[in-house]
Amino acid sequence: MHIMVFEESACSHLYDNDMLSRLFPSSLGKEASEWFYSLEDQSITNYSQLKKEFVSQYQHNMKRRPTIVDLAKMKQ
Repeated sequence: MHIMVFEESACSHLYDNDMLSRLFPSSLGKEASEWFYSLEDQSITNYSQLKKEFVSQYQHNMKRRPTIVDLAKMKQ
């Protein structure tokens, strides 16, 4: 969700990966900023890689749609 909101707010730079990489850290909260600045220097080389690493780090925070199994387990 964060990436989607960030890309919408940076829409004028959507095709400028270098600019997106530079702007992205300013969109982060405290915990995510700490994660970002703890990355090893030069370990991220482009925005696509940054997105992938961010999602990998925070995917546990993402809400997922319920599956049919989830729905079957629901009780009223």
